[in-house]
Amino acid sequence: MKKLFSDKYIKTLLFAVGCVVITALFLSLLLNFGAVVDFFESAIGVLSPVLYAIVAVLLINPSVHLFEESSIRFYLKRLKRRDPSFAALFPFFPLIFFLRFFS
Repeated sequence: MKKLFSDKYIKTLLFAVGCVVITALFLSLLLNFGAVVDFFESAIGVLSPVLYAIVAVLLINPSVHLFEESSIRFYLKRLKRRDPSFAALFPFFPLIFFLRFFS
């Protein structure tokens, strides 16, 4: 089957059209710079609670893992001694912790 156009010409055409499109977008951004800045300011304003939450999680996460590992280690140590009264309380540790430190 004979090709109507060469791949070389198609690649050149796509490159040229891509350059024109990118140039047009860059020019429109420069001409409407105030609107672009307003858009990014409003986007940052909307996303700032999410960014604060991510920072808080990154700061709190190591201490939470340390607390979980120490409480699980403590629980397993007590469980090896076969203390059934303590084993029944383990599911309530998060509630006890919450009531103790946040009330």
